[in-house]
Parts: sequence; structure tokens; C-alpha cells
Amino acid sequence: MKQLFLFSLGIFLSVTALAQTPSFTAILSSDTTNLESTFEITFKVEGAKAESFVMPGFSDFEVIYQNQSTQMNIINGKITQSVSYVFGLKAKEEGSFAIEKASVEIEGETYYTDFVKVVVDENYIPKIKPNNRNDFWNPFEDFPSQPFPEFDKPTKKPKKQRKIYKI
Repeated sequence: MKQLFLFSLGIFLSVTALAQTPSFTAILSSDTTNLESTFEITFKVEGAKAESFVMPGFSDFEVIYQNQSTQMNIINGKITQSVSYVFGLKAKEEGSFAIEKASVEIEGETYYTDFVKVVVDENYIPKIKPNNRNDFWNPFEDFPSQPFPEFDKPTKKPKKQRKIYKI
């Protein structure tokens, strides 16, 4: 009985220790781009509260926009949280570049991301149209100029023609 209790306690402690381990990662929207496209890099902290975030130097890129978002979930009394720091970047010139490490302080300990490699190629065609975030957001920009053209004109069903035979 004592061994079963110790085994159960060990499993419980290892699961709770794994659930509370913070992580800090860098995520690219695309590792290849061209000079006209904007791509995103997201630095995400999970499992703990970020006390201070130090962004990397983006010397080879122009920062088009930046955003920070926080998410908190409470499921069955367990609280999980994450913070994301998003940067929209545009390359200044062609070549292969490394985005430096970012750092964040969590509970008195400093965490770093890895270097992130980005290739800027003039022949690269993005798979999706990038958002132009220089302009104000227009919620109607993707709608056609004539909304719902099929509803503008009433449609009549053609009458079915009957064949008439004379005897």
C-alpha cells in the first residue's frame, strides 16, 4: 500500500511540474519572403507570466506593425495563460538573414528564443495576399462593389412550354 501511495504521489508531482513549465518560442508566418511582402514573427510565452520582454534588433527589417495579446484559460480550476508579441516585418534587401534572440524574464529567470532564419528572394511569390496594415482597417474592403448582385434583380422562372398536338 505504501508503494502504491508513493508511486501515485510521484506521478502527480511530475504531471503538475510538467504543466507549470514555462516556454518561450519564436514562430514565423513564413521563412521565405520577397521585398514587397510583409511577414509576421510571433514571440509566445506560455505557462507563466512574462515580467519583461526584450525584443530582438530588427536591423535588416522594417517593423511595419507590432501587437501584444494575452490569453487566459481556466479549465476545471486550472489556470493557463499565454502572452504573444507579434511583429509585422518587411525586408530592406535580398539575402539570407537571422533574426536575433528575444528574451523574457519569468519568475526571476531569463529565457531566450533561438535565432530565426529568413530568406528574402525576389522570385518568391507568397501563397496568400499579405495584409497592408499601413492603411486604416476597412471592414468592407473584401466585399464586392455590388453586394449580392444575384439579389438585386428579381428572377422569374420561365414558363414551361407545353406541346400541343392537333388531330
